Amino acid sequence: VEIIEGLKAVLPCVTMGNPKPSVSWVKGETVVKETARIAVLDSGNLRIHNVQREDAGQYRCV
Repeated sequence: VEIIEGLKAVLPCVTMGNPKPSVSWVKGETVVKETARIAVLDSGNLRIHNVQREDAGQYRCV
């Protein structure tokens, strides 16, 4: 996925289970920490506001 710097990105994560599984995101080998710009939504998706160059990388939900 390519996102233009300064825009918003929402990365999807599809999960199923009962109870609803908890979701974490990993960038490379590092757990993504939530900040004012980065949030894990109730759906499990990862939202990044004001995308910056340092946000580039491979993300996966676990």
